[in-house]
Amino acid sequence: MKLFENFNFSNLFSKKKIDEDLLNKFEELLIESDVGTEIASDLKEKFKKEKIGKEIKDEKEIFNFLGDQISKILSPYEKKLDKLYKGSPSIIVVAGVNGVGKTTTIGKLGKLFKNEGKKIVFGAADTFRAAAVEQLELWSKKISVDFVKSDLGTDPASVGYKTAKFAEENKSDLAFIDT
Repeated sequence: MKLFENFNFSNLFSKKKIDEDLLNKFEELLIESDVGTEIASDLKEKFKKEKIGKEIKDEKEIFNFLGDQISKILSPYEKKLDKLYKGSPSIIVVAGVNGVGKTTTIGKLGKLFKNEGKKIVFGAADTFRAAAVEQLELWSKKISVDFVKSDLGTDPASVGYKTAKFAEENKSDLAFIDT
């Protein structure tokens, strides 16, 4: 689970026995990873009910638990994407705070849809951070999809327009615009 890759669950769960102190540290890690206090508290309580006093054989147990629980939390918000391709190209603008994983998510979604045979284009509209443009360009090369960018400092909306126009002219199924 990529969200938690920076956390060393091996060290956190090295004592093997789950107790209240360890559960509090677990909750802190979840909050630090921007899970949110309410969900972190809920995950802690569910983990406590399932694992308190039991031994952890390896950290995969923890990742499996988290994956299952997060899937349950998110599944009510799942949307069917079958209408996405009708009237191609579909334009998806990905917005959010810096550092939350927008570009990586675009790369992963691009790969997923490309594997389904869709023609994809990425547009780098975060024109104020060279690293953001470079990261998206690396993703485009890694998964072999089209890429649209402009010079640093260019109006981000113009990159969005340029990407949409490119997608239309090149009969792309999906255009992801990174902001």
